[in-house]
Amino acid sequence: MTNEEKIYYQKDQTKENRLEWITGLNKSGYAGILSNGNIVDRREFPNAIPIQENSLFNVVKPNKL
Repeated sequence: MTNEEKIYYQKDQTKENRLEWITGLNKSGYAGILSNGNIVDRREFPNAIPIQENSLFNVVKPNKL
């Protein structure tokens, strides 16, 4: 399973794996942000705003849902 195929469910994020979880989500192209500021997978939360591409933080171009 590649990063693009894995859905990064909010319930799977823990204090211990938070950096790995966010890094994988950013590389998947499905990172989004909710109005409350939470970073989420847009496939789980389709109303989230896509996080823009940013090579400094290894965020790839947002994928379409």
